[in-house]
Amino acid sequence: MGCFEGFDLTGFWQDSDYSRKAYVLPPPTDISIAAVEKKLGYKLPASYIELMQHQNGGLPKRAAFPTIEATSWAEDHVGLHGILGIGDSKTYSLCGELGSQFMIDEWGYPPIGVYFADCPSAGHDMICLDYRKCGRSGEPTVVHVDQELDYKVTFLADSFDEFIKGLVDEDSFDDPDVEDSGGFVWRPENITASIRRDDEYLKFGQYLHLEQSLPPGEPGWLDMKINIPEKWDVRKVSVVDGTVKLETASGSLFGVTQQNAGRLSFEVLDGGDDKADDVLQSIWIKHAGLAGSR
Repeated sequence: MGCFEGFDLTGFWQDSDYSRKAYVLPPPTDISIAAVEKKLGYKLPASYIELMQHQNGGLPKRAAFPTIEATSWAEDHVGLHGILGIGDSKTYSLCGELGSQFMIDEWGYPPIGVYFADCPSAGHDMICLDYRKCGRSGEPTVVHVDQELDYKVTFLADSFDEFIKGLVDEDSFDDPDVEDSGGFVWRPENITASIRRDDEYLKFGQYLHLEQSLPPGEPGWLDMKINIPEKWDVRKVSVVDGTVKLETASGSLFGVTQQNAGRLSFEVLDGGDDKADDVLQSIWIKHAGLAGSR
């Protein structure tokens, strides 16, 4: 009996050009599994292998997991972007260019296991198979590791299959009547905003860079990067009355707030960071367009 017996995997994965280009690999073979496990130094859970035999990496449709403590993403859940496939030929694969070992070597993540899933923060938090208690050949738990909070480790699930079965739709945490947007920390008096370009890791072109300073020990995001269209000539960026405002040379106005920042960032990254200008602009208009734009 398989690990996902009774769990419907139909429709689990998103289908997109970006997913196929950056994540999805051919089904793993015994040889490729053994090679990846040797390179990682850990035995992968049977449930991980089983899911990858269904599809070897990609973007899940249900992209959130509930938590009982706050993270830099929200007070009650973590966001999920993509799951890394077994192999090394795709950028986002377990042994790929931006795989598990890269996050340990280049981003300073603690070497506690296998970093198998990235998050909407684009590197500032990750989801990991934690082998500290079970050993390199045991059954790992699943944890969230938060770079923004000095690599704080938050327990998520006892096993990989429990984690997969526990994923829910991000929209289930949206509540228009809640002022704080599900606990998304937003301290406008401590936020600085600027327009930058050519991020080393994300390979962004032009993007809005937000930095937030928080008191020691307070959970919340510290650094956020949101891709913007290359064609935008942003003349002014300011933080006014709790809103990060962008004004372009053409007179278009956009506002990033506590209520829309998480969803804006998620949709900009969802499906890949190489979106065309027209697609990016439509996302910005949808989530952050302000009345009075020309």
